[in-house]
Amino acid sequence: MELKTALNQGAEILEKASIPVPRLTAEVLLCHALQRDRAFLYAHSDDELTELAWIHYGRYLNERLK
Repeated sequence: MELKTALNQGAEILEKASIPVPRLTAEVLLCHALQRDRAFLYAHSDDELTELAWIHYGRYLNERLK
């Protein structure tokens, strides 16, 4: 899955859960999962998300939804 797709899906999940500023929250969580900054996220939005990063991102999203 591409980074931009993961970001969009995460933002959508957070928005449906009425989390404030869902896009920014998804960006921060994805950056944390990647151990990169936001500039990397946008410069490499077409890169594939590794399986390990996807697992971490999913966990961070789930924790934020609690």
